Amino acid sequence: AVDPSYHGGEHDDPGLVRPMWRSLPPPKEAYEPGKIRTLVAETFEKEVFDSGLDSFVYFSSPVCPHCRAFDKIYPEIAAAMTQDNGLMLATMDGKRQDTPGVSISSYPYFLLYRSGARRPVRYRGFRQPEDVVEWIRAQRAAMPVKHGSSEPHVDASLEL
Repeated sequence: AVDPSYHGGEHDDPGLVRPMWRSLPPPKEAYEPGKIRTLVAETFEKEVFDSGLDSFVYFSSPVCPHCRAFDKIYPEIAAAMTQDNGLMLATMDGKRQDTPGVSISSYPYFLLYRSGARRPVRYRGFRQPEDVVEWIRAQRAAMPVKHGSSEPHVDASLEL
């Protein structure tokens, strides 16, 4: 039987099967704050949900012209956010591997995950570095994690 509630970690019940994801090989290097992290399906849960960081994840497709254009400006966003050690900027190829728990409707696709929370907020705004940086900062300021809860307060009016 497949455990429908599986979200990473080990199970005591040997009768449950971990889901298998179509995944690219995990990066060999450790995550470095201020750098763009490449995520893969195999380690997505661990890196996004168990890292203790907020994560802005850019899902891309190698055949998407809009993604190729955004690939050129994503390093500018990382440079603007380099002093924020509580945030991981990441990218994930959503075309050649599964995206656990994410249903992508079009590319590029952007989600902000708060540390300890499983419900992301989608970014739908302009793809200029200053617009993305401003949105990330506004969302993080408006979504303080409530005491005694791993789910942040989400102000849906801020979603673009």
